[in-house]
Amino acid sequence: MKTRKITDNVTWFGAIDGDRRLFDSLIPLPDGTTYNAYLVRGNDKTALVDSVDPSMTDILLQQKDEWEKRPNATSPKS
Repeated sequence: MKTRKITDNVTWFGAIDGDRRLFDSLIPLPDGTTYNAYLVRGNDKTALVDSVDPSMTDILLQQKDEWEKRPNATSPKS
């Protein structure tokens, strides 16, 4: 999955897990679930808000690597 620009300083990262069938071992997920994470760039620091299930870590890291290759990806806009 590709990342999605929300604003100049916020980018969506995440993964789709079509195989997950229960949330917290209680709530049925017949269609699976999504994991949503947001990269927020400030003037001094960058934060990843939330993350993905450990089984989806490779997807998140691949998205991060691809995002970092984009022009101006690591520089927040003023």
